[in-house]
This record gives sequence, C-alpha cells and structure tokens, in this order.
Amino acid sequence: MDFSLTETQELLRKSARAFLAERATPSHVRHAATSERGYNNEFWRDVAGLGWTGLIIPERYGGAGMTFADMAVLLEEWGAALAPGPFVETAVIGAAAITSCANEEQKREYLPRMAEGSLIVAPALLGEAGDWSLSSAGMAASVTQGGWALRGARHFVNYADSAGLFIMSGTLPGVNGPAGAFLAPRPVMELASFTRMATAGGVPTFKIEMAGASLPADARLETQMDGLPVLDRMIQMGAVARSLQMAGAARRVLELTVQYVSGRKQFGRPVGSFQAVQHKCADMAVLLQGARHTAYRAAWAISEGRPAVREAAIAKLSMNEALSQICSTAHQCFGAIGFTWEHDLHLFTRRAVAWRAEYGDTPYHRGALANALGL
Repeated sequence: MDFSLTETQELLRKSARAFLAERATPSHVRHAATSERGYNNEFWRDVAGLGWTGLIIPERYGGAGMTFADMAVLLEEWGAALAPGPFVETAVIGAAAITSCANEEQKREYLPRMAEGSLIVAPALLGEAGDWSLSSAGMAASVTQGGWALRGARHFVNYADSAGLFIMSGTLPGVNGPAGAFLAPRPVMELASFTRMATAGGVPTFKIEMAGASLPADARLETQMDGLPVLDRMIQMGAVARSLQMAGAARRVLELTVQYVSGRKQFGRPVGSFQAVQHKCADMAVLLQGARHTAYRAAWAISEGRPAVREAAIAKLSMNEALSQICSTAHQCFGAIGFTWEHDLHLFTRRAVAWRAEYGDTPYHRGALANALGL
C-alpha cells in the first residue's frame, strides 16, 4: 500500500502539529489530568473552531465530510501531544455511529451540535467485568409501551460528566439476547448515579448506574453499521482510533529519547554514541514503523466501508505491544530521571497502560483475529 499523505492530509498534519504544540503542552496535559473536567473548555472550543470535531460528519449536517483516513492523520498528532478531551468519543465513534445508524431526525438534532463542539458524546459499552465481547452486558433493555427502559450499570465511561448524549449498550429481551445500542440524551439520565473511577490514564472515567431510564422507541440505533453489528463496529473504530493515537505517542516517546541520549553525557561523550543505546533506539524505531503501518492500513479499510475485523485487531494488537515496549525501553535510556513524576515520560507510560485496555484489550483482539481467520 501507498502510505504517503495526500496534499490535504499533509496540510492537516502540519496545522495540527503546530496547533497542538502550542496549545497541548505537557503542562496543559498535566493540569487537565488533575482537573475535575479533564480538559479545558477554551481548548475544546478552539478545536471545534478548526473543524476537527466535525471532520467526518457529512457537510449537510455542518461537518467537513472527510474520511476516516483523513481523521487518522489528526488522531496520530492528537496522540503525540496526549491532547486532553473527548475527541475519540465524540468526533470519531459518536459521529460515525450517529451518521450511519441514527434516523434523519436524530442526525439533524445531534450532528450539527457535535460538529460545532457543543455536544459531547460518551459511549457507555462495558459491564463490571470489562468484557469487550459484550457477552455480559450488565445493562438490560426491556420493551415498554412507549419504547425502551434501561436498567443496570456501565463501567469505564470516559467524560461521562461532560456528555450531553450517551450511546448505551444493553442486552435485548430474550434468552441470551444480543446487545443493542441506544441513544440516551442527558435529561433521561437525571435519575442515574455517576461514580468517578480511579484509572491510570488521567481521564475522568465513571461508573453509571441506571434504575430504569425510559427511552423512546427510536432510541435504539439500527443493527448494522458497515455490515457489522453496530456495537462491534463502534469498538472496532475505537480500537483503530486508539491505535493511531498510540502510534503518535510512540513517535513522540522515540523523539524524546533520541533528544535525551544525544545530549546526556557520560564518560565524556553523549550516551547516544554508545552502540548499546543506539541499538535500543533502532529497535524502538522498527517497532513503531511496523505497528504504525497496521494502524493506517486499518484506517484505510474503514474509510472504504469494509468490515476491517482483521485489520483492526492486528492494529490494536501491534500497537498495544509496540507502545508498551517503546515506553519501557525509553525508561531504560532515560534512567532514573524518567521515573520521576516531574518528567514527561511518565505521562506517556500511564496513558499507554490505559489505552491498552480501551476498545479491546490484547486477549479480546487475539480472539477477534482468530475468529476472523477461522481458527
């Protein structure tokens, strides 16, 4: 495949890198990680003003109408900066699910607000066990006279306190019923309880408990999205989006490491001049390049409207391994300074731990790949 960027994508990459270098500095990331909301409102408004929150939303709903392959370029830069905010949740997963599976009235109601950045979407897909296969949903959807009622709990919901719209997964009625996806606006969540959970990544994450929220009949999204069950496709898109962010983070860790070993002197010479250190940096670069290609391959497949089950699984498996190894090797090259709270490297290491588990951990994607290969 040709992984070279188009002229439009190159312009997007350059503008994103310049903007994030100025506005998503390490101090900004640190402050966001310790704040209640998890991101700065002014920063989010500026991101929306650049058109990024509506990048893949069709033009007729106020978006830019670009492809997931275009979004991939932005996601890599977003990950390199560790930029805070519900970008993947709203501008990628939420935008794609509502564009593909909501009815026309819902699209007109939600998509323009998402494109302008005034509506945050929170996918709420996981039960207590953290099972990405959704086999133990933990949320039951029952049929009522007017539509649906949801009862149960969702765990590990990012930015739930900021969200104006939730995409909830719930087990449908019947013996071993499949899971469905439901749009739940903030007002119907008034009786739900939100409990903040402690996680490694510094993102506000919540447990949501619902004692019977009432939803209209059209709250359930259509069952298929690009030929896959809608929840499976949402997880798949999240996995590819996280893989692209992880590629950006890994690239930045490599850059920081090369910069450090080039300037840090020991025995009267830069430590980067020692062959053992050069080999470690070379290994990091090889890991990054291979895994990054799998992420872009998966993004291309999604842009083409393909199921991309194998591509998404390979991308997430590759980046889970690559980013963890790159961060570990970077700590070896930095030595003691890299383990201190004040050093930026720990920001990437903590985010790597969180991202490994999101939108399918390694066991989940190994199983998905095995099933796709008929093993």
